[in-house]
Amino acid sequence: MVDWTRWDGTTIPSGEAITPGAFEATSVNQPTLTSVSADDQKNTISFSTVPGASSYNLYWKTSSGVTTNDTKITGVTSPHSHTGLSNGTTYYYVATAVVDSVETDISNELYGTPFVPTPPLMMLYAIA
Repeated sequence: MVDWTRWDGTTIPSGEAITPGAFEATSVNQPTLTSVSADDQKNTISFSTVPGASSYNLYWKTSSGVTTNDTKITGVTSPHSHTGLSNGTTYYYVATAVVDSVETDISNELYGTPFVPTPPLMMLYAIA
């Protein structure tokens, strides 16, 4: 038999009736995207970690409203460089963590737009 623990920390011995609502549901926090830094043909995505997470996934697409039905990049770490992107196209991202083989809810959504870097300004001096 198994003893159960209520939300208030008290124990219900096995075999005793369990009152509905006597247990507190626990949930796992999802990661939080903290930044997306754009560069030439890539975005670098950073996110917070989740205690107990064994891995992280990124989902992305080129319009807002990313869900777990969109393109998935598995086993990422923070920061993650998403390369091979088209400059001038905006990419939207969310992240999930995997805790005890269960994927968390999605994070907040952030976006980045890769760009062609501006060449450094060259200064020419004329000597008279």
